[in-house]
Amino acid sequence: MSLNIAVVGAGIVGVCCASYLQRDGHAVTIFDPVPPGGSTSFGNLGSLSPGSAVPLATPGILKKVPVWLLDREGPLHIAPRRFAAVLPWLMRFLAASRSSRVKSIAAALSALHAPLFECYAPLLKSAGAEDLVRRPGQLFVFETEESYAASRFELALRRAHGERQETIGADELRQLEPALAPRFVKGVYLPDAGHCVDPEQLVVHLAEAFCRAGGAIAPERVTAIRPEGATAVEIVTDRATRRFDSIVVAGGAWSNALLRPLGARVPLESLRGYHVELRGVGVMPRMALRFSEAKLMATPMATGLRVGGLIEIRGLAEPPTPGRAKMIARIAARLFQNLDDVEFTEWMGHRPGTPDSLPVIGTLPGMPTIHCAFGHGQTGLTGAASTGRLISDLVARRLPFIDPAPFSPSRF
Repeated sequence: MSLNIAVVGAGIVGVCCASYLQRDGHAVTIFDPVPPGGSTSFGNLGSLSPGSAVPLATPGILKKVPVWLLDREGPLHIAPRRFAAVLPWLMRFLAASRSSRVKSIAAALSALHAPLFECYAPLLKSAGAEDLVRRPGQLFVFETEESYAASRFELALRRAHGERQETIGADELRQLEPALAPRFVKGVYLPDAGHCVDPEQLVVHLAEAFCRAGGAIAPERVTAIRPEGATAVEIVTDRATRRFDSIVVAGGAWSNALLRPLGARVPLESLRGYHVELRGVGVMPRMALRFSEAKLMATPMATGLRVGGLIEIRGLAEPPTPGRAKMIARIAARLFQNLDDVEFTEWMGHRPGTPDSLPVIGTLPGMPTIHCAFGHGQTGLTGAASTGRLISDLVARRLPFIDPAPFSPSRF
């Protein structure tokens, strides 16, 4: 049965959901005042990692958090005035670090991420965007044997879910990636991973293919959702009120503003991330690199070398923290060779994070016309196409291609 469906959000997750729903024969309209790919997806670091199965909270995280908070170049910063508001989220985050919970979370993340290239394939083909995705692998690098030893839990968890890994020494590492500074003693190569060379253009291409196939994109801000029984939903925008058979909320870190009035209580926090994009780099790396000590990732993009990461919790309204992006540029200068005088641009965006690192994918309890697709944190690009496929299964009420239970909004 063909439905008239609204999708809130024109980021990578929203556009993938809309594309899969359209492929099922539904009439789909995307609502977003920002052009496709122009918000959080614009600044994505481009990682496409089918082996990404490790949550942010792992055993031992409680000891690491205070150290990170006291380190000016640490991977986590929480604004003091934000701490009281975020404390319930943090308590859930720490509870999710129990070994038994981490194992179940990893299994769910693996199920969602492992088929990422399979799920992207039909969308890339219809959009003529195959050239935006590269599959040379990814490389984790370590400056000391101690940091490599500290990563064994994560690497073992990824291997347990089928990821292929090759450990390489310092000499081979320099041959594989000559752009790296000669400070790294070991690397782990992930041959099945890849990256996107322009995340914004990926979303743009997918959105254009969606429109060519009859989809619509309305540059309107959705301000309210009003369910009408079990068969319809009314949405209010800054321009009009419209009626649909169903709606998918894929508004990233802003999704709760629409769900709270409906009684939904999803613990969602903006995990603000920063990147710098370095222009005129002499020797670009071949693949995406993850730096264990710095907790940063660097990806060769069509427009330059993008380096970023970090987690900052300051809410949705605060402007970027001065100097945060420049700090990344300073760190990058010691990770690569000959970057001291390279020009760079800066960016900050809001990554929607749940305390258990699992996205929220599924139907709101008691509201069969309202579906959720947000909360992917740092793995939005990796999980977007699989999320779109899963949402289309749930809307069609057919057997889902993976178990949706771990991602259900009802888990909260």
